[in-house]
Amino acid sequence: MIKELSYEAVSKAINSLASKHLTDLNIKSDNITPAYMQLSNYLSKRIDIQPRVVTESSQFNVPNEFKQGFQILKSKILKGDDLNPYLSKFTLNPLFSDRFFDDYGCFHFHLGDVIDNDGFIKRTGPVALAFVTSKEVFFIETKMHGKGFANTWTNKSVLEVLHNEKPNLIFNQKVSLLKDVSPQISNEDEILNLRKKGYSFGVTLDDGSVYMPATFGQVTVMTEQKMKGEKGRNSTLAATHMLRMMNYTRSIHIPINQYIKEFKIKNNCTITHIEIVDLKSNSARDLLNLSQFRLNIYFLKGFQMRIHSNLFFH
Repeated sequence: MIKELSYEAVSKAINSLASKHLTDLNIKSDNITPAYMQLSNYLSKRIDIQPRVVTESSQFNVPNEFKQGFQILKSKILKGDDLNPYLSKFTLNPLFSDRFFDDYGCFHFHLGDVIDNDGFIKRTGPVALAFVTSKEVFFIETKMHGKGFANTWTNKSVLEVLHNEKPNLIFNQKVSLLKDVSPQISNEDEILNLRKKGYSFGVTLDDGSVYMPATFGQVTVMTEQKMKGEKGRNSTLAATHMLRMMNYTRSIHIPINQYIKEFKIKNNCTITHIEIVDLKSNSARDLLNLSQFRLNIYFLKGFQMRIHSNLFFH
């Protein structure tokens, strides 16, 4: 006799829907890592298409040979054009852990003025580092990009500028209830070493302020990506993706089982099987949230097998 739909069954249904979305987006995913986490990671690094204002920090400066490319980018931002071709090609990898984005909440834009055959803007040496909200793109600094410039992604200077000029953009990351956080992490080499080990940590600024990762730190996941003959390897993703998946599963699991409990009491029956099917998302822009799903309850009433089906709107 079955009394409830398991948490695992709900999670499996949600991950199946996420896997379908990844396929529809033509994004190659991993069969070991939860599809929902991969979809969440992929979407988190995409910029929604909508108009935004452009602001610049006192530290922002574009080299002369890239000013034309920047003006084109700026125009696209103001008009609400697609900005994703200006981002890293790794945004297409749903398992890519972008610690610059996950820790500091910042994007980097290439400053070329030509689109390559792969659909991305031609790569440039200097890139514009920026913080993006639904209404604004705040350009922070221009730094070199590529091999030999790892400090572009580890240097805390972007946080220093945000802290001094746009603290409202990162106020939720600031440690406010603790004082004298130790150890104090601010050195580029320390940050790089801790990131390589998959650790989560706060970064201490020059005035002693501490900022935690924008996406709640990292979690370790097993992937199918092979290394040295192994079946898989450990990778890291932002913890926010795992937490979102868990909270979302619980938000469906709890009301479903309350419904099942009331159904069983009302019908005084023996439930033999329960399934959740026909999951649908709200829209193409909100793939992570369900709009509806169907619950099928197979039960015995007397000696007769029956099926109760109910459509839920979430």
